[in-house]
Amino acid sequence: TVNRGEKTPADLRMLSVTNLKIEQSSLTGEPDAIAKDVGTFEENPLESKNVAFFGTSAEAGTCTAVVVLVGDGTIMGNIASLAAGGDRPPTPINL
Repeated sequence: TVNRGEKTPADLRMLSVTNLKIEQSSLTGEPDAIAKDVGTFEENPLESKNVAFFGTSAEAGTCTAVVVLVGDGTIMGNIASLAAGGDRPPTPINL
């Protein structure tokens, strides 16, 4: 269960929602909290209304949800690993 004012502890799929709005600007850049519901699924998880992401916060309402991803497997974890790792192209100084 996630209630107003709480951070989302993992990536979650909604089972029940009561007037839930999630602030997810750290992922999407959208300045307003996004209304969530149980039925709306999009191929791109960032556009799905039935998913809440690790590190986002509930601005209003409440939900009961099931954990679908944790730790480095979350959307935020994937972004962090992409930013931290991988091969970096040589800089002009290194050439």
